[in-house]
Amino acid sequence: MSITFESLGLGEAMVSSLEKRGYNTPTDIQGLLIPEFLNESMDMIAQAATGTGKTGAFGIPLIDQMDVNRKGVHALVLAPTRELASQVAKELVKFAGKRQINVIELCGGQGMREQIQQLKKVTRATIAVGTPGRVLDHLDKKRLNTKGLTHFIIDEVDEMLNFGFKEDMDRIVEYLPTERRTIILSATLPSFVMKVAKAYLHNPKVINAMANAPKPDISEQFYRVKRVSKFQLLCRVMDSMVGFYGFIFCNTKREVDELAEKLIKSGYPVESLHGDLSQAQRNRAFEKFKTKQCKILVVTDVAARGIDVKNISHVINTAVPQNLEVYTHRIGRTGRAGQSGVAITFVTENQMGKFKRLLKTRTIKRMEIPNAKDVMKIKQTSFIEQLQQLDTKPFYNDLANEILNDLNPEQALASILQLRCSDIFNKRNY
Repeated sequence: MSITFESLGLGEAMVSSLEKRGYNTPTDIQGLLIPEFLNESMDMIAQAATGTGKTGAFGIPLIDQMDVNRKGVHALVLAPTRELASQVAKELVKFAGKRQINVIELCGGQGMREQIQQLKKVTRATIAVGTPGRVLDHLDKKRLNTKGLTHFIIDEVDEMLNFGFKEDMDRIVEYLPTERRTIILSATLPSFVMKVAKAYLHNPKVINAMANAPKPDISEQFYRVKRVSKFQLLCRVMDSMVGFYGFIFCNTKREVDELAEKLIKSGYPVESLHGDLSQAQRNRAFEKFKTKQCKILVVTDVAARGIDVKNISHVINTAVPQNLEVYTHRIGRTGRAGQSGVAITFVTENQMGKFKRLLKTRTIKRMEIPNAKDVMKIKQTSFIEQLQQLDTKPFYNDLANEILNDLNPEQALASILQLRCSDIFNKRNY
């Protein structure tokens, strides 16, 4: 018998609301965490991979139990990045449905005045979702009142610590009521996470949804490259991959800007994402990528954290990541939910020592840079496949007939290809 949201102990109104929104079957972490959330009052540590429904695992039972007649902030949810905090807030709004529950976003890069106004007018049961710096700012200035808070939730706590938010979190905890329920969620549980857990949580219950998680199907590859020719080789590698839709990781913001600019000038559909961009710019870039208006997102680790996009086909590291943990998080963007993916790392000569340490723990296959002839063949095949799948409109059919009245078919098609596709099939690009 399959698990349902109703069998987990949720109220009838919540189950009905979830069904209307197409949530029929709980994910593994939801099936494990929700009944514990509803039936116990203890603190919890939940381990589950990114993109497995962790927000629903804590958000659904939290909202189900909230007393909508009690005004004030009932719960505070912390996330390491603006993007993740925003995604969490949007999900909580969906789960709340028509219930009289307020969700407030408290993130840097957003209008402070609007947040202050929202916090002044907490006239309903409220969940605050934010990043550590902005939440702490509101607490320090006594704009965020946590006197009636019952739940403190930290999402992606391993990343929170990797980004250096430990001190901010320590200070935030000082503002919270001692009698509260604390839940932390993480994709990994290294010793430094467990150390923090001991400081924030009291006798926590550990819930692990990783045991039944399918192993990601990721083909890990690397290319030996020269620094001066890295951009040209990047273009050649991407062009040899049919249906490329993915992330290109750079180690610094400056590298992101420089690479994105080069790719745009070369005609690639690219957006960039890093911490120095305004929230509006970040939202625009993410939305264009998510809706596939662009197929390539050039990012730093900080900006990419918390972005959950389905069907990512490729991840490319333009340089060797700082450590194994960063590498693992990066390549985990692809090969999700039973799909396959490709993770590529470019390695220059002076990075080989660092990269060999990675090779001790992973199976990463060395690849040969495809030559120009191979790339051209792949592009031609892909182009023909696109033509076969295209559903032409009447206007173009009429225009085709008109052209064929004056030219023979071979000459007509060759002329159109030369006129419109000379850049696509130019060997000099490689």
